[in-house]
Amino acid sequence: MMRARDWHHLVAATVENRAPNAADMRHLLHRAGGDHTKAGRVVHHVTLHLHGLPPFTSSAFELHIGDEHITHYHAVPTGIAFRVHHVDDLSRLYGQPIRFVGNRGQTLNTGQRFPDLRAHLTQTVGHHWRKVYGP
Repeated sequence: MMRARDWHHLVAATVENRAPNAADMRHLLHRAGGDHTKAGRVVHHVTLHLHGLPPFTSSAFELHIGDEHITHYHAVPTGIAFRVHHVDDLSRLYGQPIRFVGNRGQTLNTGQRFPDLRAHLTQTVGHHWRKVYGP
């Protein structure tokens, strides 16, 4: 049962295509074997809008989307955010359940799945897509 104050439940998911910064370009070039013509020109910035932020305690929470462990995410005013550098990596998340796993073994399900963006997301910088989840 979801309580109104459970921080880990999703309000919305947003994916925004941005131009890569210098660090992103190094990552994209490495993935493309140094070939500039094969390196991507878009980085997908994903924001998971939550009812609240993870509590500031000695227990840490890992983000998992399906079998993927999202190792680098950070807090933003409305939830958490992370980057995905390649559309293939993003597509592995489509339809997968989103959950947080605490370092003490507890699992907090968000009650939602990552949206399938195949019909919506482009490789154009500035493209923005948002999925709002029900109450």
